[in-house]
Amino acid sequence: MVQNDFQYYIISKYSNQSQSVELNEIIFQNWQKVWSKVFNDGGRTFTPNVDDYLRQDFIVSLFYKSQLVGFHFYSLFNINKKMSELHSYFSGVDPESFQRLRNQNMTQIMSMEYLTVMP
Repeated sequence: MVQNDFQYYIISKYSNQSQSVELNEIIFQNWQKVWSKVFNDGGRTFTPNVDDYLRQDFIVSLFYKSQLVGFHFYSLFNINKKMSELHSYFSGVDPESFQRLRNQNMTQIMSMEYLTVMP
C-alpha cells in the first residue's frame, strides 16, 4: 500500500469548487445507498432524510486509488441560539445540559454523524 494512493478530503458545505461538488455528489449517492441498506436490513423501511445530509457543515472522506473508502459528517451548533437547542438532533437532550455547557463558557458543540466505512 503506497501512501500516495490515499486522498483525504474535508468538504465545506459552502464550497462551490468543481472538485468539491463532484466529491459531494459521490458521497451523497453512497450515503443514501449504504444507510438505506443498514436500516432496511433491520426490518424497517427507511430512506435517509436528505435534510440530514444538507445540514452538515463538513463532510470528511477518504479515498483509496480514487475509490471511496469511507466518510463522516460534522455539524456545528451555536448553543447560545435557541434554534440550535430546539434542533431535532438534540431532542433527547434536556435544557439543563445546554445550560451547563453555557455555564462553562462553551458556545458551540459539534455533532459527528454517519461514520461510514464502505462495504
